[in-house]
Amino acid sequence: MKRYIFAAAALLFSAALYAQQIEITKKPGKVSKAEVEMSVFEADTSAVALVLWDDREVEVNYGSNLNLEKKIRRTQRFKILKEEGKSYADFEFHLSSRTGYSENISKLSVTTYNLEGGKVVAIKMPKSGAYRTNEADGDFRLNFSAVDVRVGSVFEVTYELVSDYYWDLGTFFFQRRIPVNCADLKVTTIDWLKFKKRSTGYCSVSYASEKENVTINTRYGMGTVDALTETYEAVDLPAMHKDSDVYCLSQYMTAVEYDVTALDIPGDYRSYSRTWPDVDKSLRESSAFEAIHGKCRIKDQIDELLVKGVSGMELLEEIRSMVASMLSWNGESRLMPRSLSEIQKSATGSNADLNAFLGSALNYAGFSAEPVFIRRRSNGIVADFSPKLNAFNVFVLMVSFGDQSVILDASDKYGFYDLLDDEYLVKTGRLVTADGGRWVDLSEGSKNVLTMSVMAELQADGKLKGSVSQSLSGLFSMGAKELFEKKTEEELMEMLENDMSVEVDGISGQGMDAYSSSCKISFDFEQNCDAAGNLLYVPAFIDHFHSKSEFKNPERVYPVEFDASETVVYSLKLKLPEGYAVESLPTPARVAFPQLGSMVQFQCLSPDESNVMLTFQFKRQKSFLGVEEYANLRAYWEYVCELYDSMFVIKKL
Repeated sequence: MKRYIFAAAALLFSAALYAQQIEITKKPGKVSKAEVEMSVFEADTSAVALVLWDDREVEVNYGSNLNLEKKIRRTQRFKILKEEGKSYADFEFHLSSRTGYSENISKLSVTTYNLEGGKVVAIKMPKSGAYRTNEADGDFRLNFSAVDVRVGSVFEVTYELVSDYYWDLGTFFFQRRIPVNCADLKVTTIDWLKFKKRSTGYCSVSYASEKENVTINTRYGMGTVDALTETYEAVDLPAMHKDSDVYCLSQYMTAVEYDVTALDIPGDYRSYSRTWPDVDKSLRESSAFEAIHGKCRIKDQIDELLVKGVSGMELLEEIRSMVASMLSWNGESRLMPRSLSEIQKSATGSNADLNAFLGSALNYAGFSAEPVFIRRRSNGIVADFSPKLNAFNVFVLMVSFGDQSVILDASDKYGFYDLLDDEYLVKTGRLVTADGGRWVDLSEGSKNVLTMSVMAELQADGKLKGSVSQSLSGLFSMGAKELFEKKTEEELMEMLENDMSVEVDGISGQGMDAYSSSCKISFDFEQNCDAAGNLLYVPAFIDHFHSKSEFKNPERVYPVEFDASETVVYSLKLKLPEGYAVESLPTPARVAFPQLGSMVQFQCLSPDESNVMLTFQFKRQKSFLGVEEYANLRAYWEYVCELYDSMFVIKKL
């Protein structure tokens, strides 16, 4: 038997590591009293929970049925440090069970360790604690939770996952949103399995590999082949804390991804190097595509509209509105819908359900409605150089008629045509039709403009009174409509008062219930101005459109991702009381930050003795900024936010 040992580190991994801060025994069930007694993690006192140990053994080999399979044996041990950390005791697995290919979890053991009367007491989750929920296309979820979990508990989960999807090794994360004391990974593959690896993250991980010539028993007979075993160890990994303007934190976590490209058995070569046409074909065969092009469930209602001669955008809106009145979104986000009959019967459904139902209706009416598959921004980007069957997790509709086309999401009542939730504003949406597929850039589809006009009058007693009119479009409009639906008038007024440090009265909204891309808000306000001697200091802005705290950290390790482009236009007309005059006005400003396609300009003037006028405009066209520009962004951001603190100095004559 030959054995080859390679001790060299992988390119993005370091062999030099510190010892784990908390000494543990790396055996399932060997939880020490010291682990249970620990009440705080000194290296990160803010941590709500801690991964004491995460151990994975991954093997691709021939199973008892003489077919290749993937087997993962895993043990995870957690320490709960604060009440919020108890959510880590809840587990959910997304699995599949299709003809010829299935995966299942077995040998599941979940044990909680608590301190009772000075002794460590263990309690196991009963078998009935794990439950299965079936989903579309043979997928299902397995859920379970550790029992009797409290602040101070240690719980351990062990299981074995066996899957026929041996070509889907996936990504193995060492880092988490909570600190990791120790994480081990061992991956064993036979030499016939060809793959590429990609490493991410900023933390050191030790690496070693060895090759061993082994005997295997396959459906082709007995034989020998080299088996490669790669081992990784990571210790003392800091929590990956959420920073401002980051959608998918996991993209930047320390991890290793295995991308299987082929199975090269002598006389039997199978390629797993997907192309996007391969992905398109799979999506065309999915329930999403079939439902959109399936039998319409509301033919009679649509026929009535067609008889009336309704067409074009008017017909599109009539059908969209009709479906919206029939079906409600249940808040679930899915890639694949149920059958159209199930959706109609339940009168509620996921975003996939609603888009599929609307798509089938529009296709029956003569439109061309096709799915645009998207990976939500919070789930990471779709790399166009790495085709994957599981690249997407939601879809919206592209509806074409004549020389016009629009994008819409039937589940989002706050959106509009070509106005999607910011999670969907991606550069790599995949439009799939019967003829193939192509990329669609949705990242700049939303025009987000906030215009605020303030008419104010300064009183001799130092009070500032006035009225505000706001016009909002794009994402600004979507946010306002959601707030007006979910908040009472008193709650909305309280929010504004807290944000603006003013007293608000008589708030009202226009277009809040309309399916549109815009709305309006108006309210009256009153504010006390600071005084010093015969001078009054009047704030130039009653609202701050950006926060100084957004980029307060002096350093950053990952890029900045804004939701979308934005334009803010602010104007103020101030009338002075009799016997008062302008002592000084803020200095005009005009500054650009080309890296973001951003510009701010600000000016004040006093056209006569009793009036002051202010105009302000902020524009940002780009949504992504690399880490190397972070210091410049902080300086620019600080400058913009300082403008919001500008004052008019008014003197009593």
